[in-house]
Amino acid sequence: MVGSGSRREVRALERLVRSLCAEVELVATREAPGNRHRACNETALQLEAFEERREEALAALRPGDEPAMFRIGRLKRIAEALACSRDFFRRAI
Repeated sequence: MVGSGSRREVRALERLVRSLCAEVELVATREAPGNRHRACNETALQLEAFEERREEALAALRPGDEPAMFRIGRLKRIAEALACSRDFFRRAI
């Protein structure tokens, strides 16, 4: 049985992951396509990494039978990865 504290933590992490996805997308696309940062190999790789992280996040947000402690761990790891993407694009602008 999942406690209400675990359910609240899962919901909070799900909101965080959704928010980070939206924020990274906004920050990453804020630059004009011709911006010198977009032409950079590192930026291209970071965009690719973000796309993979977003796909993983969307998969993690789908309902499933995963135990709460595993779901919490997975959502935390995804949130940390998305925060790395956000930090890169904030510095790149």
